[in-house]
Amino acid sequence: MRRIMFIFISVFCLAGCGKDIYTDIDATMKENGKFFSESFVTAYYDLEDIRIEDHGILIPVSYVLGKKYSKDSDNPEDAARYEELKTKYSDISFNGYIDPCQGYPEALSSDLQSIEVFALNDWDMTHPSGSSLNDVICVNIRSLYVYIAGGYKDYYSGLYDGVLSGLTPEMMKCLPVYSKIYLYLGSDVPHNGKELLMRVKTTDGKVFDKEIKL
Repeated sequence: MRRIMFIFISVFCLAGCGKDIYTDIDATMKENGKFFSESFVTAYYDLEDIRIEDHGILIPVSYVLGKKYSKDSDNPEDAARYEELKTKYSDISFNGYIDPCQGYPEALSSDLQSIEVFALNDWDMTHPSGSSLNDVICVNIRSLYVYIAGGYKDYYSGLYDGVLSGLTPEMMKCLPVYSKIYLYLGSDVPHNGKELLMRVKTTDGKVFDKEIKL
């Protein structure tokens, strides 16, 4: 009987202590400006356009953002759209703390269907004007979908760095708005005076064409 009482009291104390510990953790996180979130992505934005920034061999491509969707949206339809998107990406079990000081994890509301680069003048003997350069142009891109699908274990698992022809659909899902797309050329690739056309297609039917002069 004494042993049973000891076990009961021990379990009761552990349960109580555990509650106090988690309460303290939550309070400490809030003091540091962090907040608890069921999902990793805190908001989604419509993609209105892309922008080619000043560049050399490394070509940064940023997003022009439109409407925002979050759980805190004043419009119930926008809040419902956020819930729809987080369910689409199965982003429902992060259950961790977000630190705004490191930036909010926000993503595009539509995925990219494809990224293509075409030569607007003769690139080389095997790539005349009008041909695809996806086998020689490289891209650096980050996908939050890969991180989420992997159980939130390895944030850098969603990074792709290689030729455009090797880019998979998974790497173009749930793209973070704070991370640019970078196109670049190998050091052994002749590029002076070359002109390119970058074409980005989204899964919701948008097409963005941008000319690039090297």
